[in-house]
Amino acid sequence: MYIKHLLPGRRDSAYDLLLLADEDEQMLGRYAELGDMLAMFDEEDDTIVAEAIVVPIEDGVELKNIAVAPEYQHHGLGSRLVSAICAQYSGRVPWIMVGTGDADFANISFYEQNGFRVVGRVPDIFAQYDHPIVVNGLPLRDMVYLRRDLGPAVDNVSSRNKV
Repeated sequence: MYIKHLLPGRRDSAYDLLLLADEDEQMLGRYAELGDMLAMFDEEDDTIVAEAIVVPIEDGVELKNIAVAPEYQHHGLGSRLVSAICAQYSGRVPWIMVGTGDADFANISFYEQNGFRVVGRVPDIFAQYDHPIVVNGLPLRDMVYLRRDLGPAVDNVSSRNKV
C-alpha cells in the first residue's frame, strides 16, 4: 500500500469511497474538491482502497471525509491513513478535528483509539440531510466532534530568525 495526494479535478476515482463516509451527495459536493485529499493505493493493481479529505478550519484542520473500501476494512488501513495525515500536519497546525454521527459508536471508538477526544456536539445537524440516516438502528441526530492535538505549530519564518 502507498499513499499519495489527489489533486482537485482528479478525485473522481475515489468518489464511491467518499460516498461510504458521507452518503448525501449534495453535502459531499460542498467539500469534495476542497482541501487536501490523500488516497491509499493497493500496489498490486493501483486501485484506491482508502481516502481522506482534510480542510483548513480556524487554526487547525478538519478531517472532513475518510473511508476504507469494505473489503479492506479492519486491517489497520484507516489508522495508517490517520497517522499519515497527523504526521503531515504536525508542526503546521496545532490540532485536527473530525465530526461523526452520535449513533455511530464504531466511528467514535475508532477516532478515540487513534488519539482523538470528544470535544463537543452540535444538536440536530443531520436534519439538514434530504433523508434520514440510520446507524445501528438509530437515526443520526447530533454531530459529535473529536479533536487530536498535534503539538504546537512551528512558525517557520520566526524560527529561522531566532539565534
